[in-house]
Amino acid sequence: MATTVPAKLKFHTRRITHRADLVVVENLISYDGAPWMFTLSLMEFRGDRVAHERI
Repeated sequence: MATTVPAKLKFHTRRITHRADLVVVENLISYDGAPWMFTLSLMEFRGDRVAHERI
């Protein structure tokens, strides 16, 4: 089965929280009108660059 790109993507950033070198981004995402799904992005910085990221 081939993976296809969603025909319609909705994305909403709920909150961005940061402390020292850690940033947490809370998102909602919906593909093709499906129910909203909660996602979380974690980014660790070293200086002005992202050292590690988890989605």
